Amino acid sequence: SRAFARRVEFLLAVRLERVQIQGGAAGVVVEGGRAVLAAVSLSGQRGPAIEVATGAELVLTDSRVQASVSEVPGVHVLQGGKAELVQVRFQGPFRRAVDATQPAALRLRKVQTQDALTGLWVRGGSAVVEGMEVRGGRGPGLYVAGATVQLRDVRVEGHEYGLLTGEGAHIDAALFDTQIAV
Repeated sequence: SRAFARRVEFLLAVRLERVQIQGGAAGVVVEGGRAVLAAVSLSGQRGPAIEVATGAELVLTDSRVQASVSEVPGVHVLQGGKAELVQVRFQGPFRRAVDATQPAALRLRKVQTQDALTGLWVRGGSAVVEGMEVRGGRGPGLYVAGATVQLRDVRVEGHEYGLLTGEGAHIDAALFDTQIAV
């Protein structure tokens, strides 16, 4: 099925499958409850493709998020929001493919970013990242400040830094590979 929407707000538990969302200020805003998006394609938003508010929860699987405008986030998790991304591909000039500020929970598995300035930006809270590939950006592949992050099987190629940390970062890494742009 194919659907177009400018903004979708979730207040309870919602599941969307095989949906295409194009354009708008934001693609999906999860304001409360739990939203499960499976095999979804988002593109052309002027702001975050997906925003997760305080107390809300997002599960995004087998999906593609594409930026056509630079300097916007792909998935933006606000303080106290929860997000789990599994087999998600980000393409285009996102400022940050995944941008999280003090998330209650953040988990990424088999996530790929291509051409985002930064693949993952976490300030506060904690995150678990497994099987992530970050390619083709200009800034740090991953940035962590004031957060505890577990990195497993992460590969960064073509960024200024593979991993950049700020004050209060706690990193537990295994199988972290980086090939920095020259």
